[in-house]
Amino acid sequence: MFSLGKDDAAQIWPDLERLWLDEVKIRACGTQADGSDGRTALERPTVLIVDDDDAVRDCATAILPGSGYRVLAVASPSEALDHLGEASTVDLMFTDIVLPEIDGFKLAELAQRRHPTLRVLFTSGYPERFVDRSTTGDRLLSKPYRSAQLEQAVREATAHRSR
Repeated sequence: MFSLGKDDAAQIWPDLERLWLDEVKIRACGTQADGSDGRTALERPTVLIVDDDDAVRDCATAILPGSGYRVLAVASPSEALDHLGEASTVDLMFTDIVLPEIDGFKLAELAQRRHPTLRVLFTSGYPERFVDRSTTGDRLLSKPYRSAQLEQAVREATAHRSR
């Protein structure tokens, strides 16, 4: 039988905890895809996830790379605008509507001023309150969503960018 001393266990604990949390996220989000579609990271569409709920943001962040997307994830509109200022290669912004600072619609408006071709996919736990406001052709994904629903919505939204 192999045993670790306290010092040894303390050194490896952060790595074990990270691996365990990654596995929990994958199981909780229901995705098993490995993302090995043959494209290099630079060839994959980039999705900027904006959600102030850590669990929701982490789940979407765990799902999308396995579906072939590069992912940037932030918790606030100001962080999103900072990323968009630095990275003009964002193909899709996946944003919650109810956010601190400004709502997702205002964030989309400001982001599309900087990047007119940026596609936006909205999400909300209260979709009935916002259906009429999403009139720009952008989509609205209802929370809670399953990994397959997110993957499909993102695939459809990123497909529209080439039309």
